[in-house]
Amino acid sequence: MSEKKSIWGKADSFLSLTRKIIVNGATALVLVVLTFSILGGVGSAFSGSDKVESKDKILWFKPIGVVVDSEVLGTGSVDLNTILSGGNTAQQHELQDLLDVLNNAATDDDLAAVYVNVSELGMYWASAFKLADAVKNVKDSGKRVIAYSENLR
Repeated sequence: MSEKKSIWGKADSFLSLTRKIIVNGATALVLVVLTFSILGGVGSAFSGSDKVESKDKILWFKPIGVVVDSEVLGTGSVDLNTILSGGNTAQQHELQDLLDVLNNAATDDDLAAVYVNVSELGMYWASAFKLADAVKNVKDSGKRVIAYSENLR
């Protein structure tokens, strides 16, 4: 009979210890989340405004890299030159992102002008024509457009 009490006693102490660990762990997790929430709220209350003042400013639009329809993470082909050069390091810009920047510039009444430099931007003709239409839209909105490119053929 004393053996059964010791087994039940061990089971009781094991279950009590398990309950204490679970409850204390959940309490600690709630306190950590609550502390960081309060600290984040206090920190954001003292931060300044993130609005960029654009009154009488010029938008400097000079993307560097290649224009793609959707971002490509990897090509799958590996050769010695790619490995030695550190991989494909060309920065990719989605066409729609570039068009959004130019379309927003056309509707921003505070901007005085837009400077467009596509010297270091590679793209297909279809993308180039869409970007040219977006630049024309900026010009038609009454803003001064300064466009520049090297080696344009």
